[in-house]
This record gives sequence, structure tokens and C-alpha cells, in this order.
Amino acid sequence: QRGSQFFPPTPHCSDVPPPQALAQQRHRQLQQQQQQQQQQIVTDAAKRTVSIYSLPSREAVQALHRVELEVQDLEETLVDVMMQFDGRSLTPGQARTALSNVEARAQKLEVEGIDNVYTGELNSGKAQAKSDKKDLLKRLEDLYSVLEKSFREIKVAETAA
Repeated sequence: QRGSQFFPPTPHCSDVPPPQALAQQRHRQLQQQQQQQQQQIVTDAAKRTVSIYSLPSREAVQALHRVELEVQDLEETLVDVMMQFDGRSLTPGQARTALSNVEARAQKLEVEGIDNVYTGELNSGKAQAKSDKKDLLKRLEDLYSVLEKSFREIKVAETAA
């Protein structure tokens, strides 16, 4: 008998949300998480730069903080593109182009944003700046790995079509 302890009630078709609605719901959840993370990043960076850093150290840490926000934007864009691709809102070509743009922005950010912050002559904020650079480079490395996986996923979807 349906609805009993052993046989849960069968869901009606109207009770099951369509895949696109599930993707949109997941997207909203990710956006909320990312906004919370961004607020925490801003708070953490403000705490770090308000301390007793010299002007050059403060500028270096703040520059790295700006890079951190841009890296976060790249991570969010990657998630958005793949969600749209999975939800069939983007064609494989559109998804590949969007991911190529993310990859190009990441490479430019690495060279112009992270590598351009020199820590050798810093004193008060040297350890913080070095740590921030290391963390950002690790995040970019992870981003490149996910991009690689996403490109492969798109290629598989193209060959299956």
C-alpha cells in the first residue's frame, strides 16, 4: 500500500521540479555562498591592512586583495558557465568561448596581478603578502584544473551529440 512505512508515496509529476529549475535553485545557492565568502574576504582583508603595515606593505596586501576578488569572480563565472551548459542554456561552442575568456583573464591576472607584487623589499607586511601570493597562485592552479576538466566535458558532450 502506497504511503505506508514500507512504500513511500509516489511523487506526482507536478511534485518533481524540472531539471532547469533544479539548476537555477543550485545557482542561487552558489551565488549566496559566494556573496558570503566575498563579504568575509573583504572583512578579512580590511583587518589585515588596518594593522601596523608600512605604506608599501599595505599597498601590496591591498593589491593582492583586489586580485583575490578577481579570482573569486573568475571562479564564479566558471561555475555559472558550466551550470548554463549543463542546463542546455549554452551550446558547446558558447561554453568553450566563455571558458576560454576565463582562462585568458586568469593568465593575465597571474602575470599582471600576482607576479607584479614584489615582496622582496617589504618589511612589516612581507609574510602576509607572500602568504597571500601563495594562496592566490594555488587558487589559480585549481581554477586551471577545473577549466581543463570542463573543456574535456564539453568535448565529450560534442562528440556524443
